[in-house]
Amino acid sequence: MRLTQFFFAASLLLVASAASAQIGVTYLQATRLLESDFDLKGIKSDPAKGKIVGQSKDGIAVIELIGDLNNLTSASLTIAVPNDSTTARARNSARLLRFVANTVPEWKGNTRWINSRLQKIADGDYSNSTTTVGLKKITLMSAKEGAIILTLVEKK
Repeated sequence: MRLTQFFFAASLLLVASAASAQIGVTYLQATRLLESDFDLKGIKSDPAKGKIVGQSKDGIAVIELIGDLNNLTSASLTIAVPNDSTTARARNSARLLRFVANTVPEWKGNTRWINSRLQKIADGDYSNSTTTVGLKKITLMSAKEGAIILTLVEKK
């Protein structure tokens, strides 16, 4: 499954699950230290309708922010995990860690949880992983063979 196919399938999931409950994170917080790496005015963005979607400049990550720019209802990052590029894998791992730090800043120990889930995927377990931090639910989903990973932050 290609990144764009997985992203749009995941996007439908986000729209279906995005309730009016806000996650207490602004657009600027969610994109902090990521904004220069993504085209946030690109694909399927409509800030007036509460949806911003941006693809990374290298084309292997997609960020989606839903809700009011001052208080999002959900945020997601979809990353590709290419087998042929350790540089791309490292870059996307860093994006994932930054994204979670931005959207769940109150979560201490997030790196340990994320790394253990990424290792689980590397070991061949592609089942979803979910945890709750305060009033936020963080879900990490993997497509077949762990080649694409979606991380979703929403109100629990």
